[in-house]
Amino acid sequence: MKLCNLLLAGAMIFGLASCSSDEPVAGGTEPNPQDNGFYSKVTLKLPVASRSTEKEGDEIGQDFENKVGSILVVLATKAEGTNDYKYLTYAKSDAPTANTTSYTIVFQDKVTLFGQANKKVYAFAYCNPSATLVGEIEALEAENDFTDKICSDAEASWTKNGFLMTSVSVLEKELPDQATLKTYNTPTNAFPLGTIEVIRTASRFDIRDYTKNDFTYSIVNEDVPAGQAKPEVAKIKLLNVAMFNQRNEFYYLPRNSVNTAITLCPGLAGMEVGSITTPGLILSPDTRTYSHQFTKTESNFDPIAHGNAVYNGFTWKSLAEITGTEGTEDNDESWKGDKENADGYYIWRYTSENTFADATPTPEQTTGFIFEAEIDPTNIPEGMNFTKGEDVMYVYANKLYVNAAHIYNTIADKPVSGLSEAFYNCFDVAEDGTITVKADADFEGNKFTVFAPDATDKKYYTYYFAYNRHNDNNDPTTIGEMEYATVRNNVYKLQVTKVTSFGGFTPGTVENWDVYFQLEILVRDWVVRINNIEF
Repeated sequence: MKLCNLLLAGAMIFGLASCSSDEPVAGGTEPNPQDNGFYSKVTLKLPVASRSTEKEGDEIGQDFENKVGSILVVLATKAEGTNDYKYLTYAKSDAPTANTTSYTIVFQDKVTLFGQANKKVYAFAYCNPSATLVGEIEALEAENDFTDKICSDAEASWTKNGFLMTSVSVLEKELPDQATLKTYNTPTNAFPLGTIEVIRTASRFDIRDYTKNDFTYSIVNEDVPAGQAKPEVAKIKLLNVAMFNQRNEFYYLPRNSVNTAITLCPGLAGMEVGSITTPGLILSPDTRTYSHQFTKTESNFDPIAHGNAVYNGFTWKSLAEITGTEGTEDNDESWKGDKENADGYYIWRYTSENTFADATPTPEQTTGFIFEAEIDPTNIPEGMNFTKGEDVMYVYANKLYVNAAHIYNTIADKPVSGLSEAFYNCFDVAEDGTITVKADADFEGNKFTVFAPDATDKKYYTYYFAYNRHNDNNDPTTIGEMEYATVRNNVYKLQVTKVTSFGGFTPGTVENWDVYFQLEILVRDWVVRINNIEF
């Protein structure tokens, strides 16, 4: 990629010389063209990237994920010893069309800044801010809180060439006295404010065809004597994928819980981007709003079937399309040392952060994936009359029976068995051997999973569900802290490594002088997290 080549050559820098008359005044009024504002020289710096050979490595990202088109900088104050940041003033600028050395943005409210001479200020950055976010910042007044603001238009935060990036560290700087401030009055003599690190607020999901054979997996008969080959009984072909429990909102600036207190992540020492280092857990807003949510009734989720109302409530994406010629592959370089196991991942989609203050999120709250698949029976018993696309198939104890007659023939030699009892609870057999379904047949209660051919295309559809894993605690009996969270600025690499089951759903007046500030914004890399899924 072009951007990656630039990254490897060195830091990517953007610049702009702003015209003060074009910039808004804090508080929303237009500036007087005859007045000059506080100018801030801002450098956005994308680091030279290296990809780790560890499991959680770095993902440089695509050009359209890294581009910065505009920047909003907020300056704040706070009481010593607290994380209670209060709004002071802001500045906003568009990015230059050409690659130059810096942004130059203007703080029109010079009086406010001049009043902070010999005091500390704290800077926050928002890259590619939406009109909604800009409007919220413009509406702020002195001493307003702003670090707890919530984005409720999540999908706007991953617009192509306009990914929202926000501070993940707080820049603290003590301003000099007024006389010294006045000496920083040219772009070439900018006050060195410092560096702000920002990260994307979205999470990315990539998918890989582990089979290298059109997402097709074999299910074999495990019930054979030791040493004998296990015959294939069916092929499972993954067709489409959808996401469920996608959060619709998130904090613009990342927040943590520390014991019972809620604090701003950037104010915490030792906060590692995209991870759960002490001293707290990364949080989403307390309100629980989702799109594409499954609701839970008693022990089961609402049923899903190809083409029904629940199915149509999800945004499905063809796996063949994701990984086809039109898909976007992460192939600029290996993000792991083992190319064989790293190549072939394609970008599926983006979503918002979804985290929890506690360690036990419920299934209705946890972001996850549904894979739609087709069952193709491949080992039809000799002499069995099976009409593909017409017969109804059944699974009992993870064994596939291509129709009712298949079950009947199987229980002939084992008339006293759980399968036999379940069969006669659901079917009647006439003297001539005709098998019919009982009017009161309870297939689910008798542990049958029914696969009827779809009315439109005659395929046998099944569904596999998995929850997103952020940190594996390597304990299948306990959910660890942040184990099933979805955290901003992470790339989750997904591949289905094994399929052994047949699916089913479980899952003013201004002074006549200028002050220039020089500021760097460091855009952090995505963090790679691998999710190998087995069904």
